[in-house]
Amino acid sequence: MDGVRMSDTVIAFNFAGGDGGGGHVRSSGTRHYDFSNAVFEANTAAGNGGALYVGEMAVATLETCGFLSNMAAQGGALLLSGAGGTARWCQVAGNIATAVGTAAGGGLYVATGATGSWLLEQTRVRYNQ
Repeated sequence: MDGVRMSDTVIAFNFAGGDGGGGHVRSSGTRHYDFSNAVFEANTAAGNGGALYVGEMAVATLETCGFLSNMAAQGGALLLSGAGGTARWCQVAGNIATAVGTAAGGGLYVATGATGSWLLEQTRVRYNQ
């Protein structure tokens, strides 16, 4: 493991003046960030990725995670622009993107700067705005 591993964690009621209200992971070289059984709830970013912002060369694995009631300009819950990753058995619900006149992604937004592939497997993305 060359990054961070978090499990059985609740990340809630946080604010970021930039990107990643609940967390912001990025790396200049490929690094792996694993989140399992994590709940990101009611986080807010003035920028992008209300719950989690994955950028640059970061590779993220999200397993059995909940992204609930988060808010950001783009990617109400998740903004994915890193080197790729997987969301498996997750729920992305009740999140809000506030950007007006752009492709904002209420639940998640895969940015044009993403350098790898993102796989959503048995993941529910619903009731986002």
